[in-house]
Amino acid sequence: MKREDFLEKINYFQLEVFSIHDAARIFGKSERYVSNRLSTIKQIKRIMKGMYYVEGTSVSTIASSIISPSYVSLISAFYIRGSTTQIPIEIQVISPIQHRSLLIDQTRIIFIKLSRGRIFGFERTDVGMVATLEKAIVDSLYLNTFIGETEEALQNNSGLNINRLLEYGKLMHSGATVNRLGHVLEKFGYDCEALLKYRSERYVNFGESGNLKDSKWRVKYAE
Repeated sequence: MKREDFLEKINYFQLEVFSIHDAARIFGKSERYVSNRLSTIKQIKRIMKGMYYVEGTSVSTIASSIISPSYVSLISAFYIRGSTTQIPIEIQVISPIQHRSLLIDQTRIIFIKLSRGRIFGFERTDVGMVATLEKAIVDSLYLNTFIGETEEALQNNSGLNINRLLEYGKLMHSGATVNRLGHVLEKFGYDCEALLKYRSERYVNFGESGNLKDSKWRVKYAE
């Protein structure tokens, strides 16, 4: 099969990111044969052993296609959703499997493992599987990271679905996450009394530890 025919078929099946197993099945050839042919097509790039992408594919699409299920979240999702002006220096991917970081087109992809019960709240977009704004918020609060961008998303985004956010907070099954969520929602004037019964009785940090306390939500925070 000619290289042009290979590329035409890959484009026909819209294989932006694919495994050698997928390619061998589609072409009806052995994996060794397909691997050798792919190595001669300059538009096909290798991610790692057995995984490829078509040149021009967005890095976030590549990032969320390596493990299934997985999705882009945290500050990367905030940026994709237009909820922060901060440009991420890496792409954060949430998955139920630990995976080493990868460097694609000078962009580092970081994989963060969460339990399978916490893998939800994402959708397919033009740039791959991406957390909804609400899930990116609760992921950030669960991990206690990108707190400034989380507050920016809550303060500035008119498209926020507060009921979904409250439900996602409960679905994380993490009292610490609920504490942080209740604290930051009240800060910006949202009604979140329904979360009170799900909070942890222990104090938790909101971002970096500080000398200020929110006794209602059991949160310690800095000015």
